[in-house]
Amino acid sequence: MSDLRISLLGEVQVTHSRAAEIRLTPILEGLLAYLLLYRQRCHPRERLIDLFWGEHDQDQARGCLSTALWRLRRLLEPTRRTKGTYLITTTAGHVGFNCESNYWLDVAAFEQPLGQILSRSNPVLESRDVLELEQALQFYTGDLLAGFYDDWVLRERERLRALHLHGLARLMQYHGCQHNYEKSLAYGQQILDCDPLREEIHRDMMRLYLASGQRALAARQYELCAQVLSAELGIPPMEETQRLYTEIVVGADIQTPGAIVVEPTNVPQLLPQLHLLLRGVEATRQQLKQMIQHAEQVAQKGG
Repeated sequence: MSDLRISLLGEVQVTHSRAAEIRLTPILEGLLAYLLLYRQRCHPRERLIDLFWGEHDQDQARGCLSTALWRLRRLLEPTRRTKGTYLITTTAGHVGFNCESNYWLDVAAFEQPLGQILSRSNPVLESRDVLELEQALQFYTGDLLAGFYDDWVLRERERLRALHLHGLARLMQYHGCQHNYEKSLAYGQQILDCDPLREEIHRDMMRLYLASGQRALAARQYELCAQVLSAELGIPPMEETQRLYTEIVVGADIQTPGAIVVEPTNVPQLLPQLHLLLRGVEATRQQLKQMIQHAEQVAQKGG
């Protein structure tokens, strides 16, 4: 068991095996997080001063850094015997985190397995790869350092967020190929919960619903896609998505191009699909109307 456990994904938590949870001020959380995220090297004090106390004059900023490091050491290394266990200082005065110490970091537990598996040239996942990915993704309990908005935090947050979505997408693809549609759809929904504008994921889920015999849910997925694109971006779904929607709604009932065969006994079952088709036609009509209006405006400006 690790002596020191640090969580930076979601809410920051620091616990020590010999004490209760360690409470840090926001400035100490940020300083510790920076040293941990860039733990492979030590950092000049000037760099840390510029990041965390850039608005102060040099003398005051140096004093703030010294005080912050002293307080952080007191919390992580409460006795003289443990000094240097986690925070190290080089002869040049650079500061870093001791990677040789007995610690656990959720970012490392999440990032390292995903980075190794997803960077391979062979795109095919083995069963053990899937297990490692699923275990690693459990550590992503939220965005990095929630509530922090420094530039370096935003860059790292977006990088880890993209890695998280990539891992979910690979698992979605794997389980879809294994015909485990329920699990594949669950990973797709996790992606959309994080980024609802991913239209390709909406399409994949439409295909998965269709493959599992859930035509109505496939059509409903299109409607959700159309709603979020309209609300967030003011645009309709792509032509590829609309074409897939039309195939989903009427594909099994089309006998000849443009003809839908409706037997009297099947009317109650076909009515929901016909209503969905009508909505799809209306969406296409609205898109054409917008295109015509745009073309007219361009023509007027050109004239």
